[in-house]
Amino acid sequence: MSTTPSDYAPALIKRKSGPNWLLRTGVTAVIIVGGIAVLLPSLCQPRETANRAKCASNLHQIGLAISLYAGEHGGQYPDSFATIMTSEQLSPAVFVCPSSNDEAAEGDSPTAVAANLTKPHHLSYVYLGNGLSTATVKKDMVIVYELPENHQGDGMNLLFGDGHAEWVQMARAKQLIAKATTQPIATAK
Repeated sequence: MSTTPSDYAPALIKRKSGPNWLLRTGVTAVIIVGGIAVLLPSLCQPRETANRAKCASNLHQIGLAISLYAGEHGGQYPDSFATIMTSEQLSPAVFVCPSSNDEAAEGDSPTAVAANLTKPHHLSYVYLGNGLSTATVKKDMVIVYELPENHQGDGMNLLFGDGHAEWVQMARAKQLIAKATTQPIATAK
């Protein structure tokens, strides 16, 4: 037989309501939103670092194409990116920085794609090799640079005469570009 009295009822659990519950919920929400606001920039940092690496890889591929072209044309550098596109058959995606708003040029043939490279928002890089050759290019000379706004103005990837691509802080990048050309640094149109 049961030893519990028949008239025994467990105490009713009262749920707290009113301003205290609302205050605790509000404070918790503020803490969560504040934590997200603090962590969000650091979560985006790896993506930008990866974009910089991909951008440098693009420039390295362009550098290899320039070297191949020069090797096939007596050391003379190509006149433009369009020349590289048609002769070395690079993917149009190579001419677009992943941090930019640009999109790869499209076309039915390398010639059509090359023609579309000159249209706005299909090219993230500036070529300085027109008229140069392997005999006139120095290893520390900038041959290609990316548009300054690609990486929020922190710096940019540069392709040098010896074929290596490197991330350089903005102030130093501007000095190196000015040394390579008398033209002002290009910006997106």
